[in-house]
Amino acid sequence: MVKTVADLKRTLKVGTKVHCFHVLHNKDMGVRSVVKMDTVKVGFLTPEGQTSFLNWPKAIELQAHEDGKGFDVLRNYSLAGEAPKFETVLSYRFVG
Repeated sequence: MVKTVADLKRTLKVGTKVHCFHVLHNKDMGVRSVVKMDTVKVGFLTPEGQTSFLNWPKAIELQAHEDGKGFDVLRNYSLAGEAPKFETVLSYRFVG
C-alpha cells in the first residue's frame, strides 16, 4: 500500500508494472514496466520500447489512491504568492 514517497520507492522495483494515464491530455499511456531506478527518478519502458522517466514527486505532489493500489502525481499551478492549487497530471495503477 502506497501512502508516502518512501512507500512508493519501496513498492516500485525493476519489473513492477503500472498502468499509466495522462490526465491533462486525457490519454491512456498503457501498461509500463519499471526498468530503471535511481535516487531522483524512475524509468518506465513504454509500449514503443523507449524509456520514459518520472522524477520522484515531492510529498506534496503525491496522492495515493484510497485503495492503495495506485497513485497520482500532482502539479502546483498557483502563481507566486498565492496559496498552492494542485491538479492531477498523471495517474498510475499497479498491475497484477
